[in-house]
Amino acid sequence: MRAIASPWLWLVLLSASAPDLDFLPGILLGNESLFHRGAGHSLAGSFLYGLSVLVPALILTRSWRKALQAAALGAGLFLSHLLLDLVGRDPSPPHGIQVFWPFSDVYLVSPWHLFPHLERHPFDWSVIPRAIPVVAAEVVLLVPLLLAARGLRLRREGRKSRSS
Repeated sequence: MRAIASPWLWLVLLSASAPDLDFLPGILLGNESLFHRGAGHSLAGSFLYGLSVLVPALILTRSWRKALQAAALGAGLFLSHLLLDLVGRDPSPPHGIQVFWPFSDVYLVSPWHLFPHLERHPFDWSVIPRAIPVVAAEVVLLVPLLLAARGLRLRREGRKSRSS
């Protein structure tokens, strides 16, 4: 139960999904894609998100080191979302994301597509069954990477404890 209440877990979940919060203003204006994959999907957005994590983390932890770790984790996870969007299939114009906004309004997309396209129109409850194959592809590709990273960490920690 402790893991569910962990602020780090909630930071991870929110940070990895934060770029897609750009759907919300579009939904309120009647066009869910109006702002999607624009400024909120940029390196500047990642930096601003990291700053938005820094202040509450500093207040909560009263430690610059921990607050900077939280901000770096948040910004890094935000960036991971951008990376995954870059390698996802995006047939809807404009194709890709504005990685270098505000310095460039060019949309970038990778020529390699690791993930299938998720048709978001209509944007209602019918998106959920259409999302299942996309989520399955993400799990198949990303869970082995996460397990490998965890294994490397455990191995490194094991070496440190044996050498102490």
